Amino acid sequence: MTDQTVLKYVDSPQPFSQEQPPLVTTTVQEYDTTQIKSGIKSAFMGVGMMGVMHLYFGYTQPLLVQSVMPIKNILESKVAKIHLLGKEPVGELKRPWKTGGLFAGADAVCPPRPQLTCFDVFLFAADG
Repeated sequence: MTDQTVLKYVDSPQPFSQEQPPLVTTTVQEYDTTQIKSGIKSAFMGVGMMGVMHLYFGYTQPLLVQSVMPIKNILESKVAKIHLLGKEPVGELKRPWKTGGLFAGADAVCPPRPQLTCFDVFLFAADG
């Protein structure tokens, strides 16, 4: 985990922002460390939400699932596949990894619409 190879990538854009995402220059070690911290943060958020659901609303069934999910997510993470399972970082495991945001799989279900040009609008108006 002490790979000091320089890694340059364009950071993922912020949701609902018009700004261009910045170019990030880092090392593989720093990138992996950032990804691990992000995974730990999301695991604690899930535990916190489950704690609130249990303490305030009395839900008990999701506690079993929540106790297993962080372990499953850790073992399925790309960092674990590289460092724990010893897989080579090629193909899907090549850095930088695609981030799974809130609407990450939306393009597969609803592909983005193409932008209409003035000519397309003219043709649509002429047909109507």
